Amino acid sequence: ATFDGLVPYDMHANTATVRRFDPGCFVGEPAIVAKHAARDERDVYVMTFRYDRTTDTSAFVIIDGADFDGPPAATIRLPVRVPNGYHGSWVAALSAESG
Repeated sequence: ATFDGLVPYDMHANTATVRRFDPGCFVGEPAIVAKHAARDERDVYVMTFRYDRTTDTSAFVIIDGADFDGPPAATIRLPVRVPNGYHGSWVAALSAESG
C-alpha cells in the first residue's frame, strides 16, 4: 500500500486534518517526537520518509505538529531511495544500563 498524506485525528473534537504531499510522492509510517518541555499533543515533531516516484528519490521530512498544514520544518534529501514500508522509531536517549 502507498500513502500520499498524513492525517492526525482529534478524538475530542471529532475532526481530522489531511496533509497531502505532491503528486507522485508517498510517505511511510511517521514517528512522533515530543518537543522539549511539551505541554500538549501538538507540541511534537512528525517525522517521516517521503518517496518521490517522479524522481526516484527519498527525503526525510520533519513537520511541526503545531503547524501541521504549514511548510515542513525541515526536508533532508537522501542520497539513496528508502523503500516504501520502511519503519522507524524514536528513542530519546540510551544509557549503558538499558543494554
